[in-house]
Amino acid sequence: MQDGLALLHTAREWQSQGQGLWLIHVVRTWGSSPRPAGSLMLLAEDGRHMGSVSGGCVEGDLFQRLEAGDLSRDTPSLIEYSNEATPQVRLPCRSRLQLVVEPVLGSTD
Repeated sequence: MQDGLALLHTAREWQSQGQGLWLIHVVRTWGSSPRPAGSLMLLAEDGRHMGSVSGGCVEGDLFQRLEAGDLSRDTPSLIEYSNEATPQVRLPCRSRLQLVVEPVLGSTD
C-alpha cells in the first residue's frame, strides 16, 4: 500500500498549496477492465494528477469534466464508464467500470 501512502502525502502537499482535489477510486469492474478495482487517482483543480484509473481514456474524460466544472466539490459521485453509457470514452473489449469521485474535504472553493 506504499502507493496509497504516497498519494495521500501528495494530496496533503497539493491541498496546502490551495488546490481543490478529488480522490478517484475504481470501485467495480466488469470484463477486461484497463485497471483493477482499488486503483486510485488524485486529481487537482490545476490538472495535476497522480495514479491511474485506466490506460488513459478515462483520465482524458475526467480532465474534460474538470475543465467543464462538472466535478462536485461537495459530494461524492458515481460515474460508470462503458461503451454504451459513455460513448465518448472507448473502453477495450466491452469492459465496464465504476468510479467514485470524491472531493477531498478542506479543498479550496
